Amino acid sequence: MKKVDPVVLLGFVFSFTLILIMAPLPASRDGLTPVHFEKPRQPETREKTAAKAVETSRVLWKQAQREIAVLGKIGYDEESLNDISSPIAGRTVEIKVGLGQQISRGDILLTIDNADLDPISRPVSGEAPQARSRFYLKSPLSGTIVEKNVTLGQTVGPDPAQSLFTIADLSMVAVTGEIDESDLSGLEVDQPISVTVDAYPDQVFHGTIAAIGGSIDSFKRTVKIVGRIKNPGRQLKPEMRATFSIEADDPDEETTILQTVLFNQGQPPDRSGPLSGSP
Repeated sequence: MKKVDPVVLLGFVFSFTLILIMAPLPASRDGLTPVHFEKPRQPETREKTAAKAVETSRVLWKQAQREIAVLGKIGYDEESLNDISSPIAGRTVEIKVGLGQQISRGDILLTIDNADLDPISRPVSGEAPQARSRFYLKSPLSGTIVEKNVTLGQTVGPDPAQSLFTIADLSMVAVTGEIDESDLSGLEVDQPISVTVDAYPDQVFHGTIAAIGGSIDSFKRTVKIVGRIKNPGRQLKPEMRATFSIEADDPDEETTILQTVLFNQGQPPDRSGPLSGSP
């Protein structure tokens, strides 16, 4: 028997092995493609994990509101209401203004005859002796004559209780009403109010709360509320029926605020922190 050259045999085995390595793998018996394993990914750093687990979100938390409707009426603003009386005694000989008339500061309201007038109060020199005994009562402010309590020929005197005219600045008026004591919570001075009147049902007038009564009506269990309203067009008249509404916090609802929060994914936002209306 002829011997095989070892070198040839080794070359044959090497060639056969190389063919097997380079040949494509056959599909598995169940028809599935063989699984190829990828290189494992590098683990994420702690910073990347933390950044992915935390999100920043703006959440609106707002105090629940309730509307309080109050029936009332328009009145004079006490801060712009002035009673005018005479500083001297005498007899009225001329009345220059009437009820409802618009006047300016310095306008003459009436003329009083008094022969005992001090020279400082008399008209300019050169006038007739009759004119020198007359005093001209002038208005100290601009406004509207809302009351007139003097007649021609009436004797007047320096009595503060004897009001001859009442002058009001109607560019600002008041609205008064009563609310139930249970609605007091959440009300405060300077709180905005909205007012409507029967004469102008489609128009809304805006103002603020000027005063809240200091006592409860023991029978009706109500509290007096006074508001101030701007009235540049003089549309609102004293004694008009009015309805005003007040937006107040609802104590029965959860208090919430507008804030920026940080929270973990899947966890509810943190509602703790100071109550503030600002972001």
